[in-house]
Amino acid sequence: MCRSCGSNFTTQATLAWSLPVHPARLGAHLQAHADAKSTVMQLLLCHRKGCGLGVHISKLPRELIDIIIKHYMKPLRTQRIKEWETEFACFEGKCSVKDHFSKSQWFGYLSEAWEEGRYPAITDENQDEYAQQVAEDSGEAWDLHQERSDMWEDRLCQRNPVYTRGHTFVGASEDHPGAFAVYDEILRRDFGLGVFLSHQRLPRWLQNVLEIPADAEDQSVQNTTLAFLTLPSQLLYDDGSGLGCESDSMDSWNLSSCMSSAVDMRVLRKGGRKKPFARVLQALDLKPFVHPVQLLPYKEQFSRGANELKMSKALGKELGKRGDAAERAVIESNVKKVEKAKWPQLLHLVSTSHRFAG
Repeated sequence: MCRSCGSNFTTQATLAWSLPVHPARLGAHLQAHADAKSTVMQLLLCHRKGCGLGVHISKLPRELIDIIIKHYMKPLRTQRIKEWETEFACFEGKCSVKDHFSKSQWFGYLSEAWEEGRYPAITDENQDEYAQQVAEDSGEAWDLHQERSDMWEDRLCQRNPVYTRGHTFVGASEDHPGAFAVYDEILRRDFGLGVFLSHQRLPRWLQNVLEIPADAEDQSVQNTTLAFLTLPSQLLYDDGSGLGCESDSMDSWNLSSCMSSAVDMRVLRKGGRKKPFARVLQALDLKPFVHPVQLLPYKEQFSRGANELKMSKALGKELGKRGDAAERAVIESNVKKVEKAKWPQLLHLVSTSHRFAG
């Protein structure tokens, strides 16, 4: 799924053995894997084929070589994860105004507040508050927030939209790969896996339950991105081209689409193929990750569980007297249970995106 201007309607669906992972961690560690691949390959070849006087690496146990690779990869992953998580925080609406600036830029806003004399009561305790006010007045924080949010969607784009000169959406296909397509190829070639990505806006009830930073840049909307590692399977993809009203003058219009496909029974028999998942988790330092929005079918269970928690005085003191705190504890407990379940599981994955820009 990807960001674009104009109008488009896309649906993709698949039935596959899948494992949910954190999208930023997946992307960052895939990027680090690509950056380090030639160096790691040379090290492994020297260990496997090295010979001659003074060549001692071939005598080292493979376990020690794996430790060396792990230490080599750590700073590369740290560098990449910062880039991916920064943009993801803006997309999810979890960033603060200060998160968009370097220390020198933030100090510049603080100095500006001093020089203008608008805030004579600046102290060490409240200086960030005044610097934030100057940054917000400049409008630069919001522009950077929007830019990073858009960059996140571009990073996760697997297929680019295709338009005519008249800016009419005509489809999206593998012939026009997006920025993430290179990582799709790495997963397929190096690990024999695919990835299913989907952006999702959180329902209002869940936004109210989950904690949002008090100084978050955008308090009104929260989004997230879901990522699933999958065994290769048939992917149904409908770009919606040719659907809907052809008149650009219409203020509102409807789209409808239907897809069907017979289930490939071979997919059901692939349940025992856990090795690719185990290998990619180890090689990329990943683990199952479940977002609370993936537990929406169990919303009623959360509510019942929250009521039970609120009835317990002991837990009430521990979690706080607010109902959302108790409900949040139940959600977190359920998330952990799902993450610790046996993976991969056979999942029916469906993603729909409808964008209209008049």
